[in-house]
Amino acid sequence: TQAINNSNAGTPVSFYNLTLSNSGTKTLAASGAGVFEIKSVGTLTLTSNITFATGASNLTLNSDTLGAATVAALPSGASITGTVNVQRYLTGNSSGSRGWRLLSSPVSLSSSSLIAPDLTYVHANAYTTGSTGTSGGFDATGNPTFYFYRENMAPNTSSFISGNFRGVNKINNSPASTFSFDGGDANASLPSGNGYLFFFRGDRATTTDPTITTTIARPTTITALGYLNQGNITVKPWFTGSSTLSYTAATPTSVRGFNLVGNPYASSIDWDQITKTSITNTIWVYNPTLKVYATYVAGTGGIGTNFNGPSGTANIIPSGQGFFVKSTSTAAALTFAESNKVNTQVTSSSLLLATAPVTAPTIEYFRIQVYQDSLHNEDALVFFNSKASSNFVQDEDAEYFRGESPVNISTQSADGVALAVNQLPHASGRQVIPLNVNISADGQYQLNLTEIKNVPQLYDIFLIDNYKKDSVDIRNNTSYNFNATVADPNSFGSGRFSLVIEPNQVNAYRLLDFAAIKVLNTVQLSWKTQNEDVTTNFAVERSTDGGVTYTTINTSTSTAAGIYSYIDPSPNLSGQNLYRLKQQDVTGSVSYSIIVSVSYLTSAGSNSNLIKVYPNPTSSTINLTIPLSNGSVAYNIIITNIDGNKVKSVSTSQTNWQGDVSTLVPGTYFIQITNSSNNKLVGRAKFIKL
Repeated sequence: TQAINNSNAGTPVSFYNLTLSNSGTKTLAASGAGVFEIKSVGTLTLTSNITFATGASNLTLNSDTLGAATVAALPSGASITGTVNVQRYLTGNSSGSRGWRLLSSPVSLSSSSLIAPDLTYVHANAYTTGSTGTSGGFDATGNPTFYFYRENMAPNTSSFISGNFRGVNKINNSPASTFSFDGGDANASLPSGNGYLFFFRGDRATTTDPTITTTIARPTTITALGYLNQGNITVKPWFTGSSTLSYTAATPTSVRGFNLVGNPYASSIDWDQITKTSITNTIWVYNPTLKVYATYVAGTGGIGTNFNGPSGTANIIPSGQGFFVKSTSTAAALTFAESNKVNTQVTSSSLLLATAPVTAPTIEYFRIQVYQDSLHNEDALVFFNSKASSNFVQDEDAEYFRGESPVNISTQSADGVALAVNQLPHASGRQVIPLNVNISADGQYQLNLTEIKNVPQLYDIFLIDNYKKDSVDIRNNTSYNFNATVADPNSFGSGRFSLVIEPNQVNAYRLLDFAAIKVLNTVQLSWKTQNEDVTTNFAVERSTDGGVTYTTINTSTSTAAGIYSYIDPSPNLSGQNLYRLKQQDVTGSVSYSIIVSVSYLTSAGSNSNLIKVYPNPTSSTINLTIPLSNGSVAYNIIITNIDGNKVKSVSTSQTNWQGDVSTLVPGTYFIQITNSSNNKLVGRAKFIKL
């Protein structure tokens, strides 16, 4: 048990990374003097069985352009008592800063009442309006600055106080945790884990009239004062109070199941780690710069659409961020847990940016963008997954959620659903992805392939312009300019553009060589490949019964190295070992290499030299002498090329066979002979076709 005091009441003691360990209660300003802060790049960490008594507003968690102070996951028995100031920096100083933000509160009214204490903390630092003006606690009378969202109502954009976004018209009720609304809703509070919509006009110190739409919104820092949200928090919609999310069959399908929730902690959380019940894997976060929804599907490596941050960060939800989720039944439940927290700092002033683990290199995707200018653009994602469907599948794909941007883009599933995130299997043939491209003004626009990762070079990607009867290899020419006219619906919309993906056999996977040699009492296998990218699967198979059965002894995935090897540590040391390489390419097609033999038989028992092939090389005819067996024997003769593909197959009961190979292309070929009755290998040979 310890106490930390600050004798200088006017200057806070600043911590960066503060760890409280061992046991007992740690108290700030036990003598009632001084204040403290955790810097924006710092982390507050408690070990088990620690109580941190912060007192009454003695501690501030800072936020600025560098990030926001983090409270790490609280272990068993740890708690933070007292009220804390939690800051959240809001971006500004650009023409796109003014507009909507989705926010949430990291603090509650009390340690037992998990509801937001008030909204005056936003008003204290940002200009606000409402239909009741100053009497309702706002700066002036006007359209609502704050909106809560109701899933159980139909959208209605005829006014600012209709529809499922419910305008807040009073933020100074008694108690201040109760809010009043336009449109007839009963007074309600905002339970922890709910998000809300906020129209940002800039810091209160903005000198230009904040009601003028051309005013540049200046950045500000809002400070929420209350008890830190801790432990498991189950979201209770503000308009129901139930422990389940709202799901109303009577609402239109376009909004059915959508709930506006928010990060309840003074820490970033990882959407990939959150347990969901009857909730899709998708989140929609409003991007305040582009005025569109950034969309992410859990489990896709942090790759999402329209996020301002570096690729691979879309799974991180910073403190103070609101976002949409979608319930799928009346039993839908969303519970945030301490284990969902990550000590991941927000690396920029935007609520959308965070550092996350590097994307796994095997994730295949590309990003297609419609672009008008730096503030008006939107992108859509296409992932490739061998287990995916070309039709819309919930938790695999993400439905498109339209924002306010004048330009929009989505892809279309095979069953006609507009998607922000589209997961598809690789096709062995031609694959067409329709694009929905919409504009709101005449002008010139661009379609850009802004990112492509790990999509095998086997596939060409063409952008088809049905309106201009044009096409472009967008993989190698990543921008395409086009003109669109509002009066001509054929110049935009769902019918003009599509992406065509098809394999180019010049870049197809090839096995160049497969070999095996003895190394003491082991066998070293090696193979050379071409165009394997990082999507080819290999399996080394061994037979010790003459080729009747094969057992997999090693599996691996290609690394684009071109040369691979494996050592068989336990071959059959008393006989013959037959090896073959099973290969599965990106399309799922399976092929086998030639069979190579390594024998530990003595020369007297070996049959490796009993097969005779002549003439060799040859240009037209080949003769084969097969060792004589007791009794009448039928043989299967298979000729394969260097890639392991079968080019000729015959059966014979003669020990001398002649075949025509004049139609084969020049190169190296392999002959394999097996006994038809038991499939045992009789012998192998190689010849060269001139």
